[in-house]
Amino acid sequence: RQLCIRDRLRVELEAAKSKLNEQREYYEGVISDGSKRIAEL
Repeated sequence: RQLCIRDRLRVELEAAKSKLNEQREYYEGVISDGSKRIAEL
């Protein structure tokens, strides 16, 4: 029973980490696009 809780927490942690990575990549892309636009002005 204890193992189930730990496994579930680990799975949720991994999901949260991958979600954060996706968001970080998205925002880095948005920021670099914005930088390019500013450089073009």
